[in-house]
Amino acid sequence: MKKILYLCYDLLDFDGSRGDIMYLAHRLDQYGFEYEITYHQTNTAIDVRDFDFVYIGVAPIKYYPLFLRQLQEYVSGLKEFIEADGMVLAIEQGYKYLGKELVKKDGEVVPLAGIFDFNVVQMPEYTIGNALLKVTIDGFTSRINGFVNYDIDAVFDLENTPFGDIELGIGRFNGVEGMIYKNFIGTQLRGPILARNYDFTDFLIAKLQGIEMSDLPIVDSRLEIDDKRVLTEDCEAIIKSGAQAKEYNYVS
Repeated sequence: MKKILYLCYDLLDFDGSRGDIMYLAHRLDQYGFEYEITYHQTNTAIDVRDFDFVYIGVAPIKYYPLFLRQLQEYVSGLKEFIEADGMVLAIEQGYKYLGKELVKKDGEVVPLAGIFDFNVVQMPEYTIGNALLKVTIDGFTSRINGFVNYDIDAVFDLENTPFGDIELGIGRFNGVEGMIYKNFIGTQLRGPILARNYDFTDFLIAKLQGIEMSDLPIVDSRLEIDDKRVLTEDCEAIIKSGAQAKEYNYVS
């Protein structure tokens, strides 16, 4: 049985985050794999090293002090879990708050969790709308659909492996987005990234089970395939129109 942790679920539960866990559970049920999900609550001590997979979701920027306090006072072993090749999917702020510093619009510098050595910069403009990435991880290749709504951007050295190349709608630095480190995946896409991308979910499930994707049982994926096709075609239409810049940015 695989043990899955939804870290600080009562805090990091915005913009489809819970939908990711619901779809992951649905897909595991389809395949017949045994699993247990722990919905961790804030102000409750937990050691992530007791789990096989950790999910870190979305919370508004105003809640980052509370999330950082959880990591400092209640959550044990996250950095060690990552260094030991533990599987983590962290999205939007749940990913960004793991960096070193947040540089606000007024120039104030705020320490973050320091799990990773990247900074987060608050921008004068928000980026909002659908997004499309070209992703290649361990032989898995896909165009990942997502949604973004943020004004803070992660800035990291190009020596780090990005999650994907930007085709539409997100990121202001170097044409890439997110971060892969060992079995940690961080992305600025919001939830539900897994429900939008059944194949990415299958990649994570296969990795969690220690098997190849081709060894997953055959299940009915017609709805997921059609949904992903429509989402991708919508993004392609925006790209072809040449209007994504004005469609996806506004001044706060």
